Amino acid sequence: MSSKFLNISTDTTLGGNSPSDMAVSSQKAIKAYVDSQTGTAPSFANITGQPTDNTALATALNAKQDISNLVTSVSSSSTNSQYPSAKLFYDTVGDIETAINTIRGVS
Repeated sequence: MSSKFLNISTDTTLGGNSPSDMAVSSQKAIKAYVDSQTGTAPSFANITGQPTDNTALATALNAKQDISNLVTSVSSSSTNSQYPSAKLFYDTVGDIETAINTIRGVS
């Protein structure tokens, strides 16, 4: 898929007070935005045996996405607790690009 006709934004505020329906944020911009919103999560990479801080462990586990909310299609019954798969996002961007090209008469 070419991004020749897409407006790729590197704005790490994801539009801030002036969001646009015509811009697609880059991976790096999205990562920077998410990192700035979530702070540093506790690391349990070196835990052996029982964790000594159950509150921190529970907080980290509660922050994980619920895989049952992953969706591969969207409809009028979609909810705010659902999140799209990478393929759904890619396919949707491709559909938008195809529509734009059709409107512009570009094949």
